[in-house]
Amino acid sequence: MRRIHKNSTAHSVRSYVSLVLFLVVFVALFLSVWPNKSLARVLIFFFTCFYCIWGWMAHLRSNTLTKSIAIEYVVLSLVAGSALYVITL
Repeated sequence: MRRIHKNSTAHSVRSYVSLVLFLVVFVALFLSVWPNKSLARVLIFFFTCFYCIWGWMAHLRSNTLTKSIAIEYVVLSLVAGSALYVITL
């Protein structure tokens, strides 16, 4: 069984706090620019890129990044970004 060190748990909490803060900022910005579909799409692009890179970095720091996890973050980012893009059509 893998032991979880106190330091890695603190890092994990910080990592998720940064993700939640970014998500809150994204939602606030998205809603504030909503009538402007072009700006909303730019925000969607940055959100999907951030989420994918955040996932890779979080797994790199915990030494758990594998090829399948990297692909999973790319696919999930594309699906979420596509769903948000559909809203702006």
